[in-house]
Amino acid sequence: MAKLAMLGDSMIETGLDKPNFRTLNRWLSGSLVSLLGPSFVDYYNRGVGGDTIADCLARVGDIESDADYVLVECGINDLSRPETTLDSMKDGYENIIRALLAAGKTIICCTVLERKRISEGGAVADDQYEMREPFNEWVRGLEASG
Repeated sequence: MAKLAMLGDSMIETGLDKPNFRTLNRWLSGSLVSLLGPSFVDYYNRGVGGDTIADCLARVGDIESDADYVLVECGINDLSRPETTLDSMKDGYENIIRALLAAGKTIICCTVLERKRISEGGAVADDQYEMREPFNEWVRGLEASG
């Protein structure tokens, strides 16, 4: 029986508790079951609203030892901080991956989901939001490289 820990921000924390939150419910009922196989039946919600990549890194040690897989979904809150750079996001994410690999986990990397910009009534500055797609391309490259 495969067990999954989901590490991330509010998209993980609240998304699993709302039946109309389509993205995570779709992951749990479709994509993840296809990826992990029919024995996948259990997951741990390790999402904390407001967490940044650095916050998630600090909580890597809290991941359950019996979790075979760890889904990592973080980065959107970094984009709302003016001090964030693309390099700092990549460095922090790489550190999460290193720590999880050292713990023997299989990692599922997620890209940063869309969020409204300040110009659209949201919380992310337009210029910071421009880092989202280059970061997502970098994450996709991680997955492609294994």
